[in-house]
Amino acid sequence: MERSVLIRMVESAFIPRKAEFIHPVSKENVSIIAPVPADNLWKQISNGI
Repeated sequence: MERSVLIRMVESAFIPRKAEFIHPVSKENVSIIAPVPADNLWKQISNGI
């Protein structure tokens, strides 16, 4: 496998799509969901390849 592809896969693997936590002041649940990147790899993964 080409080094740049491997690095890209590893970088992508450590970026969460969703984060949830309890706000330290309001004590409310906070949920943040990032959109899927506009990238052919992610489009294929989202569509079940």
